[in-house]
Amino acid sequence: VKMQRWETITLEQRLAVGRPEFQASDFVQSTSLSPLTKRLIQHLSPGDAVVQWSGPATKSFPEISAFRALCMMAGAYDIIRMTIWRDFPEPGQFSGFCGHFGREMVAADTALYMICRTVGNRSQVLTESYLELPWPTLPEWCKPFLCNFFNLQKQHIADLARPESLSLAESLYVVASLRSCVRGPPLVPFHRGEVDEVARAGVELGGYLWVPAKHDGFNFPSYLRHLLRFLSLQPECVFDRLDGRQVAPYQAVIMQGPEWRSGQAALSLLLRTHRAAYRRLRGGKGAPKVCMGLPPHFVGGCSEAPQPATVTERNTFVEWAEEVGSVGRRRAAEYP
Repeated sequence: VKMQRWETITLEQRLAVGRPEFQASDFVQSTSLSPLTKRLIQHLSPGDAVVQWSGPATKSFPEISAFRALCMMAGAYDIIRMTIWRDFPEPGQFSGFCGHFGREMVAADTALYMICRTVGNRSQVLTESYLELPWPTLPEWCKPFLCNFFNLQKQHIADLARPESLSLAESLYVVASLRSCVRGPPLVPFHRGEVDEVARAGVELGGYLWVPAKHDGFNFPSYLRHLLRFLSLQPECVFDRLDGRQVAPYQAVIMQGPEWRSGQAALSLLLRTHRAAYRRLRGGKGAPKVCMGLPPHFVGGCSEAPQPATVTERNTFVEWAEEVGSVGRRRAAEYP
């Protein structure tokens, strides 16, 4: 089943409001006029989440009742994996996927795909939606209801295109970039007494022992998560990808939620101490700094959410290793 519709919104705005974690946010659920509600179950990465869909099974909204009945007949339930891929299938486009899970959390045979792109007019987006079902033909009884269901989705996007909603969606994430590592990668903080062998290569400042991180395999998201854990803060707001695309190793994608805002002051103080320790240990006037709000630099194509990073101590360096895609290869950071 294929449906096309024009939406009066830019492509970047459409991408921002289409992220599942935003659509399932308290703000959208409390202000949206859509009868279909979404509840966030698991946030995997920016633009990738497991969401529970629900809607009123009443005569007022027969299209939702018909859509749910169709999914139930196909072996699907209300637990949805929603994912967005930036620059796929072509650069300057993005696509989305909504796949149902069965009772055992195994993918069912029903899926909803979409491709969003601009054609000439940059202020309008052409959205092509595809509904995959396990039957060779679509039951006649559900065709008019499906048309109405897609129209409800168009109205929902138009509702999210309000200035207040767009502002929140576009500010949900910020890209942080590690710059000015002129004399090697940054230093890793330890509490006094935590390390023995590595202490000889470090410097004490601000009540911490600062030890060099190894250049090979270093990446900024893992380093930033380590700093947040060191401060007893939540590291789950830091990601190495945005909308299915991995950012460069010297960048991190940060979700600007309560967890991040509550720890910004402590993190800023720790980073200032780090700059002084870096200059003392490395010499010179330059020291690493974190710049917020720079454009993302992507590497490779679309990929799935990563496996957790591992931290190991080797000789006098602290080393990070993190899987990239499915092959687990390391990528050295580039320092602009």
